Amino acid sequence: MAYILPVIFNFALVLAILYFSCRKAFTAFLVNRSKDIGTQIQDAEKLYTESHVLLTKSEADSQASEAHAKRLLDDAKVTLGRVRTTSLERAKHEADRVTKEASMVGKTELARARMTLQKELAEKSLNAAENYLTSHMNEEDRHGLVNNYVETVGNGHAG
Repeated sequence: MAYILPVIFNFALVLAILYFSCRKAFTAFLVNRSKDIGTQIQDAEKLYTESHVLLTKSEADSQASEAHAKRLLDDAKVTLGRVRTTSLERAKHEADRVTKEASMVGKTELARARMTLQKELAEKSLNAAENYLTSHMNEEDRHGLVNNYVETVGNGHAG
């Protein structure tokens, strides 16, 4: 135990020297540290208040943007409905026009086909009559027809 007493004395002496020599610096350090912590707390509170204001504003902006987006979407749906209705009406009118036009073209083609068939029938009838007359009439019958025709035309009775 005799050797512990000098160690305790030396330790107490070091503490006393440190206390008297570093007391003002340590106290100043603690005061400065306390002020720094207070300043940091005030800055943090200020930043918290600012961030809370920004958060509130951001939430309000977000709600306004969502409302605006919903209005735009609703407007787009209405416009799409109008475009769809208009397109369907135009398509119906166009289909009606094409149907009428096709009907007219069909009627025209039918009339043209009838005329062509009538013309061909008339030509074939004339050819058949010519062939029949050529094969069944002799020279004397032909002269008689020509004379009869000339006499009728000459008298002005042709008609």
